[in-house]
Amino acid sequence: MRLSTSRAFDFAGFSVAFILNAIFTFAFCSIMCFVSGKAHVIVNNIILAVVSILYISQIIYFSVFGTFYNIESMLNAGQIAEFRQTIIRSILEGLVYILLCLTPIPIYNLLARRGLLTSVKKSVGINLSEDRQRHSRLRLITLCVSVVIYFIICVAFVPFAKDPFTPYSMFFGQHDFEQSVERTGLLSTLQIGVLRIFIPENATGALHALDELRDKRQAGLITPDSGREPAADKPETTTGPAPDGSQESLSAPGPPAHDAVESAHGQAQAQDKPEPIIFNYNVMEVDFDSLIADAENDTIRAMHEYFAAATPSGQNEFTGMFDGYNLIMFVAEAFSPFAVREDLTPTLYKLVHDGFYFSDFYTSAWGVSTSDGEYVACTGLLPKSGVWSFFRSSNNYLPFTMGNRLGALGYSTFAYHNHTHTYYRRHLSHPNMGYDVFKAIGNGLELPQILWPNSDLYMVQATVDDYIYNEPFHAYYMTVSGHLEYNWSGNAMAARNRAAVEHLPYSEPLKAYIATHIELDKALEYLLDRLNKEGIAERTLIVLSSDHHPYGLPGNDGIDGVSEFLGRPVEPNFELYKNYLIIYAQGMEAVTVDKPGSSLDIIPTISNLMGLEFDSRFLMGRDLLSDGDPLVIFVDRSFITENGRRIRGGHFIANPGADVDDSYSDFMRAVVDAKFAVSANILDFDYYRIVFGDRESGS
Repeated sequence: MRLSTSRAFDFAGFSVAFILNAIFTFAFCSIMCFVSGKAHVIVNNIILAVVSILYISQIIYFSVFGTFYNIESMLNAGQIAEFRQTIIRSILEGLVYILLCLTPIPIYNLLARRGLLTSVKKSVGINLSEDRQRHSRLRLITLCVSVVIYFIICVAFVPFAKDPFTPYSMFFGQHDFEQSVERTGLLSTLQIGVLRIFIPENATGALHALDELRDKRQAGLITPDSGREPAADKPETTTGPAPDGSQESLSAPGPPAHDAVESAHGQAQAQDKPEPIIFNYNVMEVDFDSLIADAENDTIRAMHEYFAAATPSGQNEFTGMFDGYNLIMFVAEAFSPFAVREDLTPTLYKLVHDGFYFSDFYTSAWGVSTSDGEYVACTGLLPKSGVWSFFRSSNNYLPFTMGNRLGALGYSTFAYHNHTHTYYRRHLSHPNMGYDVFKAIGNGLELPQILWPNSDLYMVQATVDDYIYNEPFHAYYMTVSGHLEYNWSGNAMAARNRAAVEHLPYSEPLKAYIATHIELDKALEYLLDRLNKEGIAERTLIVLSSDHHPYGLPGNDGIDGVSEFLGRPVEPNFELYKNYLIIYAQGMEAVTVDKPGSSLDIIPTISNLMGLEFDSRFLMGRDLLSDGDPLVIFVDRSFITENGRRIRGGHFIANPGADVDDSYSDFMRAVVDAKFAVSANILDFDYYRIVFGDRESGS
């Protein structure tokens, strides 16, 4: 399985997985020595078959979704049947690996039939007919020893526990499912998944991460939140085209402290210059002292202390720019820069370049594929590894989702998806985001033709009349036209738009990928046309982002396909996840934002643009138009800041001219760990309800 799914062979991860699996095997053999005769052979065959099916299914699942399935996905395995054609293709392409997974069964039966296993037992002194009691005692001791060795190996990594991907951290600290498979093996990872059903993942891991964060802040090594040294603190500047075509400076300074305000006023008066504009913070009234005093347990108390000390983002000259606008928000399946072409997808091209143009934006790949990508874009939180975070949030209070925030202001709210309404349990998660109406296939969405994948154009045509006459409104779409697989025979959208891309100098999968997004472009063209006909285009904000990069392109994780698009090998740690974020309203002047950003930043950015009341301290992202320092986080805890980037398991690579030391890298790693920890606890403990209550309903 490791050979069929890993981008590169990880010797350290393979070694640990081999040792842990060897101990599993040793313990299992000790148990099986208590079983004799035909029952011994039957049980062994059942176990071998189960393990083989487990590994084969993971290979197929990884091929379809670009990740491994966790315990929760296993319990909802029926939904993968909706990808029958893709599954068949994956089986054919991975047939060699599948056959390798099955080889232990015939080998074992061949050895058992020829009596070789019995001979081996006799050669090492195991004779079930002699001195059964003595051998039973010996086997029990062997089993206990194997268990002790197993935990000794885990604990042996304690000195390296600060690395979030040691076996120790996987078991007892923060846990990432896919990285755990690489570092500890599939069987160990599934064991952790079972434990997480009963034991909250971050009950201890969160405290460790937060303590490290507080220690560094109290030591004064680096300023809070950003990691910048105090002397380097300065307003951020973004640029955009001025009316005459030149580049104008767009400063977005945050609010200075009160003494700094007085000083600024005095200097302005002394120098006879205009007084600077002073912006407020995006915060809400929260009594942290009372919350800390009344905390139910240490984890909740640590959460309160973390958010009380967090630095909020400041309002800026863009605050309220779209106050009172309608909002139409898309999370587009597998959208990427390669889908944006002026000749073939002109509407997408226009929206990308004529609104806010984010030149350094990223969409990380998360553990539960599309669902986690939606969760990040819609909540501003990091997903918890090993579970379906969106589904788990179905009963939680989510005050900062656009449906809940705008619904409280009297907006009509609608959500749509042109695939099955129960897929990823969206029929539970999406209404909880504050949508009065949620329509999908099987739940009110009537399309003229059901295809695979279904048409984004059909979805917009079938739904726009629901809301276009109900201002102010907010509509949310999760699209599906861009879904893999990318070929002419298995993708209806690719086949529909094939003629438009046949001339392109790419292989079939790449041309098919672009063809699927022509359907998305048609949907957006139709939507803009309707908005213009109704005279509301200039008071409607359109936001579009991706759920994940196009991992369905050729090569593991789509690397070969992206490299073909680029005409050179893609850098797999960061560049692979480069993307676009669309924030556009007709009539606005284009603005270029060079600050690094990610899907985590969408909710705080559009909340500020629409002038909504929200508390930026409680979101894991930042308003990309504020003076907040950028932090792009990836699933493996790699990150990008304004000063450089850190690859998983590697050193921090500073940008040219950045004056940072090891303490900066350590601090930022603690920041990233803390954000994963508190995001998981927000989900596990319904934390927003503890802090805010359901203010709109009065609870």
